Amino acid sequence: MRTQWRRSVVMSWLLARYLSTAILKYFVLFTLVVLVLASVIQFLENRDGLLNQSDLSFADIAVFSILSAPETFSLLAGFIALVSGFFALIAMMRFSELKAMLAAGLTYAQAMSALAPAALVMAGFHFWVENSALPHAAAELRHWHVARQPGETSSIWVHQGNQILVVDQLLGQDQALQEVEIFVLNEAGHMVEHIAGPAARFSASALLFPKAVHTETASLNATVERDLEVATTLNFPVLSALGVHPRKSSAAGLTRVLDQSSAAAHPYHVYVLWLHKRLSAPATTLCIVLLLALLVQPAHRISSRFRLLLIGLGAGFLCFVLDAVLAGMGEAAVISPILAAWGIPCGLLMIITGALFVPKFRGP
Repeated sequence: MRTQWRRSVVMSWLLARYLSTAILKYFVLFTLVVLVLASVIQFLENRDGLLNQSDLSFADIAVFSILSAPETFSLLAGFIALVSGFFALIAMMRFSELKAMLAAGLTYAQAMSALAPAALVMAGFHFWVENSALPHAAAELRHWHVARQPGETSSIWVHQGNQILVVDQLLGQDQALQEVEIFVLNEAGHMVEHIAGPAARFSASALLFPKAVHTETASLNATVERDLEVATTLNFPVLSALGVHPRKSSAAGLTRVLDQSSAAAHPYHVYVLWLHKRLSAPATTLCIVLLLALLVQPAHRISSRFRLLLIGLGAGFLCFVLDAVLAGMGEAAVISPILAAWGIPCGLLMIITGALFVPKFRGP
């Protein structure tokens, strides 16, 4: 009994290693191919602005391509995972490996457990891209654009209570703000005060201006003041998170913004949506890979490998479109942000779980 159990564990481990290695090989290959193609397309879209710079070098083009890669992967990770799995199945059909596995009694549950290591690796990598690589790359790309095109700025607009804060640039190393303006509004939405300064810095509960021009619209008197303090509940990490679109923020940055609910650069539900998307996107990749176990037996019966590839591409494209539609509806507040974020992975999880109770897939 113990020998049989040990043999079963060894065979399961060998099967998991084989399937996971096959899928991960294609995953790495297609990730590189997609990122290279996407980098070329993005370069062509921005070629007018880039090529007009006389001192542009090949290193600058490489930096632009590398910094653009995480956003592309974030959008297409699920599609890449699905296509990688289908190519792995097609390769197994070619050498009759699927026939051998099914002849040995491979069930749906066993195939799913064998795919689990690859699914966890892909989902873990996707989570790292979503919450680390993408936010850092977006910040570096913004700084790169400012450095390459000094005349252009990407101002940060933040609404907090009756104040609108506008910052042209954040200096992360010094945690300082450059070219800062504050518009103070009355209840009717009309400006009653305007504060502007070339630099500012956060203190414990205020924004400090070493030198500022303070204008009151009622009197139209402008005075130069030193060490002007403006009360605020913001701090530098929160303002940094507010300066990036929620789509490119990490879960930690979005959490900081939601905790600081009095200030926002976008509607509250948009931050909720993308906070859940930071978690649901890797979950979608995980479910997509596990769903491939459902296709092991049908793939064996499909004689045309080209037909199987078309099914994979169609399913991946459909999943990609539905995810984009739900995200758009969530941003527009048409549906709940939680439903928009978790609709796809929950639907896939229901299919995966339901197949365990279907005799056709359950096995003996």
